[in-house]
Amino acid sequence: MSLIEKNKVFEEQLFRAQLSYAKAHSTLLAFRLSTGEKTKYSVYQSTNFKTEDLFLVKKIIKGSKFDLVWDGPDKVLEANTYVISYIKPHYKKKTFKAHVS
Repeated sequence: MSLIEKNKVFEEQLFRAQLSYAKAHSTLLAFRLSTGEKTKYSVYQSTNFKTEDLFLVKKIIKGSKFDLVWDGPDKVLEANTYVISYIKPHYKKKTFKAHVS
């Protein structure tokens, strides 16, 4: 086998490998995009909170990974798409912020 034939065989194998990687990459990318569309939440489009509404805040207990505590009800001062400003009943002078998720 001459050097030119070896180069031709090598280039053909390289081309096939690049095609297979491109196919695998496009398949993986299509899967990730389809999964992302399924998990979109409507909460990010609008919060539906108005001033003086009551809501609960979910807090994680530091000692346990799976235990949750619902704190509240608290009053909404102002709300935008991602952040809610609120006051707690016992802390009239301090304003807290919660991220919508």
